[in-house]
Amino acid sequence: MPRRPRPLGRAPLLAAALIAACRFESAGLGDEGPGPADDTTVADPQGTTVESSSTSSADSDISDISGDDSDISGDDSDISGDDSDSGAARGCGNGVLDPGEQCDGGEGCSPACAPHVCGDGYIGPGEQCDDAGANGDDQSCTSACQVAACGDGLVGPDEACDDGNNSNTDACLVGCILAGCGDGFQHVDVENCDAGADNGAYDGVCNATCDGPGPSCGDGVWDQPFELCDGDGAPSGTDCESGCKPVCEFAKYDCNGDLADGCQALLSDKHNCGACGKKCPNFCVLGTCY
Repeated sequence: MPRRPRPLGRAPLLAAALIAACRFESAGLGDEGPGPADDTTVADPQGTTVESSSTSSADSDISDISGDDSDISGDDSDISGDDSDSGAARGCGNGVLDPGEQCDGGEGCSPACAPHVCGDGYIGPGEQCDDAGANGDDQSCTSACQVAACGDGLVGPDEACDDGNNSNTDACLVGCILAGCGDGFQHVDVENCDAGADNGAYDGVCNATCDGPGPSCGDGVWDQPFELCDGDGAPSGTDCESGCKPVCEFAKYDCNGDLADGCQALLSDKHNCGACGKKCPNFCVLGTCY
């Protein structure tokens, strides 16, 4: 389909008017006196008639100018087409590095089109977690974007301690538990022993306070019922000898053969006055009843 000429702009019309004026001058039509009109025919000396070509020539020039303008219009159309190409969708995630984006796509690029960094709220390469502003060394996601775990050297949620080692002889045990007497592990330079649940057992290796052996004969503490006596602890009227064995004190007797209930003073005991089993109605003095 032929292209319809665009209306002439002001510049082409002005150029056409100037060309027509120049031809008008050159033909002498601007002089005083009558002259042939553009549309009239004139006779040459031979007597033949010739059509004036001024107007047609000018029209031809105008047509040329119009054609040039048409070409310009065509170029403008091409430019318009280029503009339509630039209308493609833009934005983070289209795989194209648009203005204002540091990256777009790829393992190291976050959904916000910026390089992954710990704390941006997105889990990037080498990160186990990322809670953005909630990251912290005492939180479930550490400041290094790693999931908190016992043994990482950071005291996280539900941990009493975390020294990052596997020793059970220091202040923090495996399992992130604070050391203490009765845990079954001897805390170096703090405890002398620790037998766990067996602490305090008689003749055991550790007592209830983890500062020495368990209770035993000769430790100066009367541990009943395991001992009949120990140190100053002994049944009434007895003394404690080696091996935690009681003996009757001077002038006292074991009337029933059971030192566990002590020895009786025959010179003053109204129930055993002067002899075992001899009872006095009132009192006993020097083995005599009254």
